[in-house]
Amino acid sequence: MKKFAGIIFSLCFILISQAQTPDVWDGTSDTTWYNTTDTLFQLTTAEQLAGLAVMVNNGNSFQGKTIELMNDIDLGGALETPLNWTPIGYYYSHCDSICYEVYRGFNGVFEGNNKTISNLVVNDNDTMTLGFFGFSYGAIIRNIYINNVSFSIPKGKYCGGLIGACKYTYLLNCNVQTSLLFDYIKIFVFGGIAGKVDTSIIENCSFSGKIQGDSASYLSGIACFVKNSSISNCYVIADLEGSSVGGITQISQGGHLFNCFFAGNIYGIKKGYSAGLIGYSNGYDTIENCFAITSLHSCLEEILSEYGNFPANQQYGGLIGGQWGGTFINNCYIIGGIISGYSDLGGISGICNGRINNCYAATYTNGKIDVGSMIGFDMGFGSNQSFIDILLSTNDPIGYKYYENKDPNQLFTEEMTSGESFGLLNNTGNCPSQWVYKEGLYPQLDVFANHPDTIFRQASLLSVIPIFLGEQTANQIRNDFKVSTLYGVSWTSSAEDIIRIEGENAIVNPINQDTMIVLTVTLNNLQKEFYVKVIEGNDIKEVNTNKINLYPNPSNNQFTLNNGQELIKEVALYDVMGRKVQHLTVNAFSTTVNVSDLPNGIYVVKINTASKVIVRKVQIMR
Repeated sequence: MKKFAGIIFSLCFILISQAQTPDVWDGTSDTTWYNTTDTLFQLTTAEQLAGLAVMVNNGNSFQGKTIELMNDIDLGGALETPLNWTPIGYYYSHCDSICYEVYRGFNGVFEGNNKTISNLVVNDNDTMTLGFFGFSYGAIIRNIYINNVSFSIPKGKYCGGLIGACKYTYLLNCNVQTSLLFDYIKIFVFGGIAGKVDTSIIENCSFSGKIQGDSASYLSGIACFVKNSSISNCYVIADLEGSSVGGITQISQGGHLFNCFFAGNIYGIKKGYSAGLIGYSNGYDTIENCFAITSLHSCLEEILSEYGNFPANQQYGGLIGGQWGGTFINNCYIIGGIISGYSDLGGISGICNGRINNCYAATYTNGKIDVGSMIGFDMGFGSNQSFIDILLSTNDPIGYKYYENKDPNQLFTEEMTSGESFGLLNNTGNCPSQWVYKEGLYPQLDVFANHPDTIFRQASLLSVIPIFLGEQTANQIRNDFKVSTLYGVSWTSSAEDIIRIEGENAIVNPINQDTMIVLTVTLNNLQKEFYVKVIEGNDIKEVNTNKINLYPNPSNNQFTLNNGQELIKEVALYDVMGRKVQHLTVNAFSTTVNVSDLPNGIYVVKINTASKVIVRKVQIMR
């Protein structure tokens, strides 16, 4: 279900846009505003903006000079006869008997003044880099909004909503909103902000809308190909559909991604190498303080290699598809959604050749070969101080281990949403952050929970909304369960005849065939999915088959736990909304639990022994 297809977060543009009428381009260019002595040029018309493109493309880099945009600009792409825009700067390379390259890059400061450039149709068949800017080198581009961009070209190599490619460039407060369809245009690389980024910085940027890229090889929401660059404090709210997709970045090497989130669904994957944050990390990347609200859908069939002679490692992840060359993930998480594909698939990382530190996952994973709730194929350092929700996780923590690395810790929803720390560490990594615990929610990161921008706070809050399955796992639903209604969120079901939501109650009707159901939780204009599989029949399947006696059940004032196998270390009780209501230190083979002060209802009992964790349910009834 394409829940994010209609989410175009226009509030940002409504608040920022001025109440002026944009200057509409007539298709001509004006260069008379330029002189060689001034260093600041204020552009008021679309024709002057087109003149900037003419001069840069003729070799004037504007080094040491500042361009300041004074008005909103309409570049005429929505006219009855649309006008075509030639990008500012270009890059071209060609190999015949020898290889050569030619480029003209913008090298100055472009100050957008929070103005909007709308209705941009990019058309330039002779260069490799296409966008509002084609190519920049040593530039600063800041405070600009691009609304409704499209491409009228037969093919393109490096394409972006703002800029095709940049080097030694600082992109600050740049935002693109558009819906794009690449159904016949042969695009090699497209990024919502930039196609290719080398030794540059992208900060406080966003993309919202939708990209359908059936004829595009690689797609991403912010920057598609990234080398030795940083992306920080950025977000994407969009559905992305293409052959290989990264929610923030598709391919990265030597990059630093931090304080970012992706919210949207990923569809139509044909080549693999796809994930909520980075599709393929080629090494020496660091990903910190990030989360994804996503479902990723790929084919459940074998994909052959580029040469067609052996099966490809498909590499799908909730956060990273392929994590290679010592790439580290710190302080990141994913909750809800589904990650679905054929092979090398994990809730955090599809193939891990690096390390996952201080992260957690609570997502449905669905595949055939090397599928894990956190890591699909672990051939690196594995995970450290990381956790999975055993009820929402539908596979072993690690699908296949090349080395005997330690499994991530497996906890229950009630424990992870109790409002108390369960082992995540504060102030780790290069960009220290702290975990924020609230009763009834998974932990958030303070960089999002306390962010000055509303959209970051709302996305963070939605990301940590739970469902409470009790003793059932997400792929073994037979009985009723609970959903959270905190902060006024609303819920819908993809099949109300099977699962009906009434307040905080998810009512399950018996069925005669296993069926996957999508539950969608909405907070304002943002949505998140939970996938659950309802199983034929209506008997609860126990999460853990270890035998421990709990009696009487139902209970009135007390019940007894008896474990003949080993010592019971601790006992904790949680109500149906995940709140811890009682905790006991035991260190005995049996114990009596006094519940006389608890109201009637169903409670989850979590029992810690010396070697395992066991969960049971008890009903208090008087």
